[in-house]
Amino acid sequence: MKTKKKLGVYTPLAKSSPIYDCGYGVGFSEEERVYMQIFSSFSIDKYQRYCTSLIKKGYRYLHTDIIDNFVSNSYLKDDQLVYTYYNLKTEVLRVIEDNVSVPKFSFDYESDEETTSTLYQYGLYYAPAYKEIGKSEDCGMLYILTLSDGKFILIDGGDRIQATDEMIEGLYAFLRERSSADKVEIACWICTHGHSDHLDVFSKLIRLHHQDIILERCLFNFPRYQAFTKSQAESEDLVKERIREYYPSVIYVKPHTGQTFRLANCGIEILYTHEDCVGDIDGVVINQNSYNDASLVFRLNYDHTSFLVLGDAWKHTEKVMTRNYSDKAYKCHIVQVAHHGFNNLPKLYSSIPKGTVLLYPQVKSHVDLFRGDADVYSMLIDTINPSEVYFAGGGTDAIKFVTGVIHHEHYDLVGGEYDGSPI
Repeated sequence: MKTKKKLGVYTPLAKSSPIYDCGYGVGFSEEERVYMQIFSSFSIDKYQRYCTSLIKKGYRYLHTDIIDNFVSNSYLKDDQLVYTYYNLKTEVLRVIEDNVSVPKFSFDYESDEETTSTLYQYGLYYAPAYKEIGKSEDCGMLYILTLSDGKFILIDGGDRIQATDEMIEGLYAFLRERSSADKVEIACWICTHGHSDHLDVFSKLIRLHHQDIILERCLFNFPRYQAFTKSQAESEDLVKERIREYYPSVIYVKPHTGQTFRLANCGIEILYTHEDCVGDIDGVVINQNSYNDASLVFRLNYDHTSFLVLGDAWKHTEKVMTRNYSDKAYKCHIVQVAHHGFNNLPKLYSSIPKGTVLLYPQVKSHVDLFRGDADVYSMLIDTINPSEVYFAGGGTDAIKFVTGVIHHEHYDLVGGEYDGSPI
């Protein structure tokens, strides 16, 4: 970590934390890093004065976003982005110098097409009972959203053990069948965090089919490896190396809480990143042993439908989000069950609207076998009373809301136990 004591946009208006190194983007050079400083007991009046001071320092105002209790602004000067997000409830300001992302106006795009989007929970092979080392896995997740212009948003991917040749070819064929263009066009790959079961399928997909796939954008915020234990640098480095090799012109954003983006008919709201897991006073990650608390939490809004993605959210994510947001921030029609159903998050789930559809990145037999997982499932049923529950281990499920009515289609699982093929 660089020995920086304050950011170039430091303010003496309030007590500040030490600098937090937020990590790299797609590359690894020292110039491609992001830094954050936190200011506590910061009134809204101070925040407004601070924003005015940035403009006086020559920073060009770009955009304001408001999500529930968060007000955020972005600024640009000499190719450096400065992003501020302020919580009206906690009176905490986070200021980020972002040297890796493109501005919002370079990331967003609109489309005049009016095709209705479909969300797919793509089926993965999960161990039906106890996982067998080298043969099966009990985690992994992959979601696909078709956009109105025929492009796709892909979210995460499965583990290397799930990424058999049969599975990868089946996934490519699935995308190809739903694409009207000459090549499969991925408008954006979004990754919640750097664990292998959320990276490896995508990594192998672009290795085998980069000549047949256009990847326009990437959206992920991985912390530096030293910030958390149990990070998986090998898988994270590999997927970034392949993105740089196969898609050197990819449009990249390292997202921060409070930001919003627009891709065709889909809006993206960033609700939580690992930067929210940093102490307001000491600037250090609060729970360094839980890399799952580095998961990106966000919401997709499309066709009067909202999909809340929780990644592998764990206890500190739950604590921070329930502190920072009111219940309206969790409004959704569909929610992804956090961490494959392993994590019991009753406070967070109690904010999810009743009747929400549950997408479960797990196989039902695993939930039935293990008591802890069964307890989480029972809590979800009692707390949310979902209208439907779909398990990824049973195959691929297509979900579409039309005038408030769920339209569902099911596709058989493609893939099985690990075939020994390289990632």
